[in-house]
Amino acid sequence: MWNLFRNPQMFNMNGGSAATARPNFGLRSSPEESEKAWALLEIDWRTLNHAQLANYMPQYQQLLTRMVDETGLMQKSLKQRSGAPPEPEKNCVVCREAPPELCFAPCGHSTMCLDCHIIWQSLDNRTCPLCKTAVTDTFYRRMYERKLLSCDEYTQRGLAHTVSEVSKLLLYIDKHPETIEKLAHGKKAVSDIMKESEKGR
Repeated sequence: MWNLFRNPQMFNMNGGSAATARPNFGLRSSPEESEKAWALLEIDWRTLNHAQLANYMPQYQQLLTRMVDETGLMQKSLKQRSGAPPEPEKNCVVCREAPPELCFAPCGHSTMCLDCHIIWQSLDNRTCPLCKTAVTDTFYRRMYERKLLSCDEYTQRGLAHTVSEVSKLLLYIDKHPETIEKLAHGKKAVSDIMKESEKGR
């Protein structure tokens, strides 16, 4: 019922018959039948015309390259749909030579160099080359990155400043434990004064 058959003529590109029996790769076949099927398959592979295979190799390589490129684009679009920020392109998607210098709004893709952008502006239908979203505005990537970088630097400096201040405070407390006791007594004294002033009102 679950037997799978393979036509031996399918792999024979010379036109002659490589084998007359059909190999049985069924799920319920016995080990002997499986060994016979593999032996027939080996005979078929030996009879291939290698010159014809060599003619098909460039086509297969182009097909594999396209599949890899399309898989990468699909992964990028899935990341964008999941809410992850778009990754910047390394080269212009049009000429594939110069680094991209412009960001598109609202999608945020950085895809084109300035030369390709000039040509792109002459088009009637201005869409992002990657996601096909209608582009409302373009920004220079360098200015956009500078703003983001300065924001990151500001955050990092603030965190570094906070960490350094806390570490200095902890070091001071370790060296001078009597200061903590004085501060604790001073706090109690201030709280007592505040209570007295509230009672007097």
